[in-house]
Amino acid sequence: FFFHTLEKSIYRFYEQYLNLLATGYEVPFMSRFRWVMAVLDLLATGYEVPFMSRFRWVMAVLDLLYVFLALFQKRKNGKYPASRFDSIRSLMYVHILCGAILLYTGTFLHIQNEISAITKSMDTETYRQVIYYGFSATGILHSLTVIPAIPKVMGEKRLTIPLYCLAGVINMINSIALAIDPNLKHAFLLWGSVNTFVFVRAYFLTLSFAEIDFELLYTVSLVLAGWTTYPLTNQDARIYYLLLVIIFYAPFHEHIVRHFHCLGFTLEDELDGNNPSEKNISSVTTMFRENSPISVKKKNDAPRAREEHSVALRSSIQSDPDLQTERDDLEATSGFATTSE
Repeated sequence: FFFHTLEKSIYRFYEQYLNLLATGYEVPFMSRFRWVMAVLDLLATGYEVPFMSRFRWVMAVLDLLYVFLALFQKRKNGKYPASRFDSIRSLMYVHILCGAILLYTGTFLHIQNEISAITKSMDTETYRQVIYYGFSATGILHSLTVIPAIPKVMGEKRLTIPLYCLAGVINMINSIALAIDPNLKHAFLLWGSVNTFVFVRAYFLTLSFAEIDFELLYTVSLVLAGWTTYPLTNQDARIYYLLLVIIFYAPFHEHIVRHFHCLGFTLEDELDGNNPSEKNISSVTTMFRENSPISVKKKNDAPRAREEHSVALRSSIQSDPDLQTERDDLEATSGFATTSE
């Protein structure tokens, strides 16, 4: 009885003592964990799970290999970028230059951080701030040069046009965030989002060994690239709300093409001699579209948009002497004349 009473008295004493602490009662590992978090908070990247650092190594390797992909494309096609960008070639050179600066500056920052971890105090040094501001300005310029390339995007345009726009918007957001708060964490976010374009090529090449429709191949590559880079580079999860743009854009693609054809928008990807295969629209999809107000409008708009696109294409051939000459040569060699109806 005596020892039991003493034990209760000691317990009450410690209970009253622990209540005086601001943290209250907690198991010992919590104090040690706070020490770990305090050390991690000193790092410029902040707390991040280990796989993010490993994934940055994957990006660094792909970025270093990307120049060989560009040289291969130039050797195979005779030019880089492709001839579909001939009308905006000067802007595409700016786009490529800015992209190269972003990729290789990001690779440099990653390797430097892996060799010796950058702390928040080191991150405020003048030369690093200059790098971040230059990195941000390059990202903004790179995002702006995405705009004229939007009508020339490959794949299923009803999906790839909004996806390509979103990729540019996310890069712009990260560039502005880096300009407002220049630090290594924001620089890695921008580097990660820009690498989406690199992963599009990586997926496109690896999936080219399979018998996949070209439009589907590029579209899936763009989706998989975003699905890979955005979560693995710790992008803000709220960017996934932007995917709603696809749902709102796709049903009105024909309507948009009809009104903005002058800007280069086309129903299908027919640049560089590409000939898209006929779409396989199932009976279930057709039935759903026929009973939907949006689908009825789309069904009525589609033939009209195709007709206006065909008329605009024929008028451009008639107004361009070079294209007219090629057309005459084709008629002479094929043995029959094409009509303008």
